[in-house]
Amino acid sequence: MTIDVEKAFRANPRSVLQFLQVPGQGCYIPAYQREYRWDKENVNRLFEDALHGLSLLPEREETISFLGTIIAIHDTQYVTVKPHFRNEMPRPVMTIIDGQQRISTFILLFVAIHNLLATCLPSVEKDDEEGSAWLLEEIQKMMAELRDCFILDKRSGKALNRYYPRLIRSFDDVWSSKPEARYSSAIARLIWDYLKHIENEETEAKQFRPSEPDGEKASTHKNVAAVFRHMNKRLRDLVQPQEEMPSLIEHALKAGFGEALFGFEVPSEVAERLRKDDETTTGKRFRLAFAAIIFAHYLQRRMAFTVVESEGEDDAFDMFEALNTTGEPLTAFETFRPRVIDAEGLEDYQSTPSHADMLRTEKYVDRYAKDASKLQRTTSELLVAFALAETGQKLGKKLNEQRRYLRAQYGDPDDKTRTEFRRGFVKRLGDVSDLMSTSWDPAETLNPSFGGLSNIDEPAKVAFEFLRGLKHTVTIPPLSRFFGAALSADPEERLQKSVAFADAIKASAAFTAIWRGAFGTTSGIDAVYRDVMLSGDGQAALAARPFSGNPSTKRKSALDIALYKRVLCDALEKAGISEKGSWSGKVETSLLAKHATEVAKFLLIASAHDVEPDLKNPGLVVSGRKGVHPTLTLDAWNLLSPMQVEHIAPQQGASTDWPADLYDERELFQTLGNLTLLHRDHNIVVSNHPQPKKMASYRALASRTPEAFEAAREEARKLGYDLPERSEAILAEATHARLLIPLVECPSDWDGEFVRQRSRRLAEIAWDRLRPWLD
Repeated sequence: MTIDVEKAFRANPRSVLQFLQVPGQGCYIPAYQREYRWDKENVNRLFEDALHGLSLLPEREETISFLGTIIAIHDTQYVTVKPHFRNEMPRPVMTIIDGQQRISTFILLFVAIHNLLATCLPSVEKDDEEGSAWLLEEIQKMMAELRDCFILDKRSGKALNRYYPRLIRSFDDVWSSKPEARYSSAIARLIWDYLKHIENEETEAKQFRPSEPDGEKASTHKNVAAVFRHMNKRLRDLVQPQEEMPSLIEHALKAGFGEALFGFEVPSEVAERLRKDDETTTGKRFRLAFAAIIFAHYLQRRMAFTVVESEGEDDAFDMFEALNTTGEPLTAFETFRPRVIDAEGLEDYQSTPSHADMLRTEKYVDRYAKDASKLQRTTSELLVAFALAETGQKLGKKLNEQRRYLRAQYGDPDDKTRTEFRRGFVKRLGDVSDLMSTSWDPAETLNPSFGGLSNIDEPAKVAFEFLRGLKHTVTIPPLSRFFGAALSADPEERLQKSVAFADAIKASAAFTAIWRGAFGTTSGIDAVYRDVMLSGDGQAALAARPFSGNPSTKRKSALDIALYKRVLCDALEKAGISEKGSWSGKVETSLLAKHATEVAKFLLIASAHDVEPDLKNPGLVVSGRKGVHPTLTLDAWNLLSPMQVEHIAPQQGASTDWPADLYDERELFQTLGNLTLLHRDHNIVVSNHPQPKKMASYRALASRTPEAFEAAREEARKLGYDLPERSEAILAEATHARLLIPLVECPSDWDGEFVRQRSRRLAEIAWDRLRPWLD
């Protein structure tokens, strides 16, 4: 099959005037495009660009100001326009994918210049001095050109309905030459109100003031009005000297300027009059109108885009991502939202379940609306998790891939037989969003609320903190499935569903800790979670709609906590770590401090739960009675998790008196048995000292009484261990470090054999604490 590249897209340079005055053309902003966001600073930059370009004339006659790329869909079939009256549409329609902020700004600016010239016109018409006839003709020509940039004359329809705003927005506006016409978006409303203003003989020559209606989009109307007012101020300042530059009029009177800009010199009588210091109202308006015409002429003919036209939406977005002209592409969710509105119907949308569920997602992603890169990253991570939860598919992070996924899975908005399916799809997206918003996102949820679910036990809360601290986002898809079921459960079932959600959290944490504890790295673990969602046990899977792409391997969806645990346990068995002995043997040599510090921390906390020193084997611990020292509680986690993972035999200890077998090729100093937890300040005190001095510091930190503390300090002094003043102060203020108690009785030789023994013992206790979470 051959591809006609020229048909797929066309790229042509166009001046602003050439683009906006295409005969019969209307510009259309899809619903997924953001509202008008430009502010005074953006407008100031546009003015400075134009004034700089004008300052280069006549020395550089070919001067233009390039404004980047406009990407649009040449929509001959009106596929992208919602709603519309087909026989009432402009021809052609250009659906703007990138560039609506710039196009909207030029239209506002042309309205402002038109209004300024309209207010000057009566004065120039009455002016009988030399030069006024020429200026009057130029004003009339420019006003006609400007009007044609923001108003399309359809030449049919009653009264004002024969005119269309050149730019409208999806859903808010409808082109029509009949009373059905509606223009309520901020830009289209301003154009329409201004059209009524100039078509009224009583107001056509007066200053136009945009309305600022209340309502859902009041802030956008307010911003547009503020920008319009600022444009008016900047236009009236054109006759004033600029920073380190003469006024625009002074510059325009240079020899050759008129020839460069207009193609002819400014008439001598006009130039002479402009040189006069005429402070009358007539004189001021003469100068202001002349400056506005020069400025408008440059804006229209010397400011230009490259207009890239595509026949289809996918191609347009591909080009947008490749060109990335503004650095702020629309997220896949933003382009998905209007599809949902279309499916539910604009009039009914706000009363539908889809609206409530979409708000859950909007609430989550919109918290990053002011940070474009964070917004993109957050939305991308959300959709990757959702795709795995929904269909078991591994979705990439490319915007177009994510857009296509949402569009394909949601289906045809016009297919009314799939309404309930589509609402379920949007609900499940909301479930993932709620889980991330209320619980996972560390920036906003220091204390996860789990969407208001109760009966989330303490170990589950600790397990969740471990998973999100590990940034183990691949666990979000299975967790969101149980979370969503609990959120939507009837009151009599909510307790049971909440417990299942808590069990899923603990099962995920246990599996992750066991897998990573054995292998250190993340190798293979993501594939296990994806397999849980897509394949499950071969008969049923956890995804809402498992989709492998192969009809012969189709599996049913089963939201079953027993299934989830069983598939995870099967993965441990396949990896050869389903028994305590085999797993603890792996942990003995796993370089956790090197590859998985957060996993090491979690295993240290789990292995400290309800333990006591082993009196028969000094330096080790044994399980104690329930409640003797709970660490798998949220309070204990909040106390212990900020601590640092500390190497007992230091990382740089190979050349000291620490045993050499800790530093051979096995790197046993990086394993669990050589690790403990210490506060950051305590680590400063302990440092990388030889073993006797380090153990003396541990004894001081582990002391239960002031007497024991002083005895440990005296022991350190006898060893020649005099601390700097800062370290003495830290040690004096240090709280009791219970985790260090077993270490103070450790053997004199902290060697490879003892470290391996300690690794195994800690792993066995951690197994006893965590493995039941998978039963």
